[in-house]
Amino acid sequence: EILECDRAASMQQPTVRRIGAICRAQRWSRVLLLAGGDAAAVEASLRQAAVEVTVAEAQAPAATLSGVDRLCHLAHGNDAVIGVGGGGTLDAAKAVAAVSPHGRACGDFISGSGTAAVWPAEGLPTVLVPLTPTVAATSGRCLLWDEAGGRLSALQVQGGAGAGGSLAPAVLVADA
Repeated sequence: EILECDRAASMQQPTVRRIGAICRAQRWSRVLLLAGGDAAAVEASLRQAAVEVTVAEAQAPAATLSGVDRLCHLAHGNDAVIGVGGGGTLDAAKAVAAVSPHGRACGDFISGSGTAAVWPAEGLPTVLVPLTPTVAATSGRCLLWDEAGGRLSALQVQGGAGAGGSLAPAVLVADA
C-alpha cells in the first residue's frame, strides 16, 4: 500500500497521522519504530491508536550488520517494524524485519558469505517513511555495512521472506 503525502510537511500530513490506524487495522498491536529522524508524529499516531511502540534510534549513514543484530533483540515480540528516516534507516528497518524472526545473526543472510542461510519463514511486515529521496524505500533490496569486510553487502532474500521473496514494505509513505 502506498500512501502519498507532500514532503515539505511530510511529518505533519494527515497521511502520517494515519499510520497508527493503519497498523491497528492490520492487527499489529506492538511495533518497533526505528527513528532516523523526527518520528514524533508517527510515534504519536501509534500511541493514539493504542499500538504499543518501542522506539530505537537508527544508525547513520548506513545500517551495519552488528547494528541490525542489536536491533533484532528489540524487535522480538513485535508485529511489525516501522522505519522513519533516510536510506540507511529504511535498510535497517527492512533487515530487522527480515532477520529478527529467525534467531540468527544478520551476517548469516549476506549474499556472497558462502553460508547464506535459507529463510525458514516470512519476516515481519514493514512500514517505511522516507525523510529524504531514497531508492531504499521502494527497492526490494537491502544494503548493509559489513564491518568485518569493510564493504556494503546485500541481504540475501531466498524464497519465503517478505512479499514474494523481496524486502518490499507492506506500507510506504511517499511523495505526492
